[in-house]
Amino acid sequence: DALALLVAAELKKELRKELLPTAPPEEVEVPEGALGRPLTELEQLQVEAASSDDEEAEEEEEANRGRREVRARAAPTDPNAIALLEEEEREEGEEEEGALGKLKKTGKKSRMQRNKEARRKAVEAEAEERRRLKAQRRELQSLKDVTAQLEEEEAEKVGTFTAACVYVCVYFPDTYTSVHNHYSVDLLQDPR
Repeated sequence: DALALLVAAELKKELRKELLPTAPPEEVEVPEGALGRPLTELEQLQVEAASSDDEEAEEEEEANRGRREVRARAAPTDPNAIALLEEEEREEGEEEEGALGKLKKTGKKSRMQRNKEARRKAVEAEAEERRRLKAQRRELQSLKDVTAQLEEEEAEKVGTFTAACVYVCVYFPDTYTSVHNHYSVDLLQDPR
C-alpha cells in the first residue's frame, strides 16, 4: 500500500507539471528568410519567472522525495512510518488544493511574487515620472504663454504712446526769469 501511495503521488505531480502553462522559449530559431523578433522585456521576465518557479518546485520536490525515501525504507519494519507517510500525503494534498498546486505560504514570498512586485513598482515609477514630466511641460507652456502675453502688452503700450510732448521750464534765480520750451519726441524712432 505504501508503495502504491508513493507511485500515485509521483504520477500526480508529473501530470500537474504537464498541465501547467509553459513560458515562451528564451531563443527561437528562425528559418532563413523568415521574419523574427526579439523577446520583449515582459516576455523575458516571464521566462525568468517560469524558470525560477521550476527550480523552486524541483528543490522542494527533492527535499520531500528524500524524506519519503527514508520513511519508505523504514515502512516495512515500522508501522508508525506507514502512518506518517499517509498523513504526509494527506497534508500535501491539502496544501496543493490551491491554484494548480501552488503552495499557500503566509509571510514568505516566492521569487515569482518578488519579481512581480518589482515589475509593478517599476511600472508605477515610470508612470509617476511621466506624470511629473507632463506637469513640468504644462508649467513650461503656461510660462511661455505668460511671456507672450507680457510681450503683447508691452507692444500695445509702445503702440499707444507713439509720441510724447515734453514741457521744460528752466528758472534762473539771478534774473528772476525762466525759459519755457515744448519738445515733441517720436517714441518709435527714439526710445530715450
